[in-house]
Amino acid sequence: MDEDTEAAASPFSMPDPPRDGRHRVTQLADRLREQILQAELKPGDRLPSEVGLAEAHSVSRTVVREAIAILRSEGRLDVRRGVGAFVCEPNAIAAPFADLSLERISSVIELIELRIGVESQAASLAAARRSPEQLEAILAAHSEVGRCIRDGQSTRMTDYTLHLRIAEAAQNRRFPELMTLVKIGMVSSVPVTDRDRQNAPMPANENLQSEHAAIVNAILLSDSDKAATAMRTHLEGSLRRYKELLVNGVSG
Repeated sequence: MDEDTEAAASPFSMPDPPRDGRHRVTQLADRLREQILQAELKPGDRLPSEVGLAEAHSVSRTVVREAIAILRSEGRLDVRRGVGAFVCEPNAIAAPFADLSLERISSVIELIELRIGVESQAASLAAARRSPEQLEAILAAHSEVGRCIRDGQSTRMTDYTLHLRIAEAAQNRRFPELMTLVKIGMVSSVPVTDRDRQNAPMPANENLQSEHAAIVNAILLSDSDKAATAMRTHLEGSLRRYKELLVNGVSG
């Protein structure tokens, strides 16, 4: 989907972030990396706040987040939710998926790209293998998402639960195991506040329930191909919206 050869044909392909925006991210990451390498920032030191870094380097907060994400992926920074970013000890090894974060759009995009392949296959297998009890669990989870939408509540947890129930119905324990591992990148571990919504924007999907319904109905009808296609369409739509959010933020 993201290859250059397919960019023109795919309705979900998105333009790369503007070159000047990408340059600002790289430039800030290089500056912070150099400070770490030169021991200007030592292991255990806390970086200035996101706002402070943005003001000091005359960049947007999105640029700061993406620069920190680069250093985090290199194992140079440990980002603690609600506390800040700290310089890691040399050669510190992070656990798999430990650096997933709802506050970094690039992290959400990375995870969705993985989920497209994994969950499309899980939906296909669920359509062929689900038990009556698992189908009831899927239908109940789908109903809960609808209730949250009607009540104006966050759908993050109920959305995750529906996707987990589908993974469980694939009758392959590795699917739900993976969903559990990546939960931190899908659902906040603390109650969601207005500030959280601002720091971890979730692009609105007005078609969420109908997209879920297409997946659930295909599983109900035991149509593996339609289930896989519906799941891929659903997740690719999310990927497109987050890419738009990233492009707008980096270029802002």
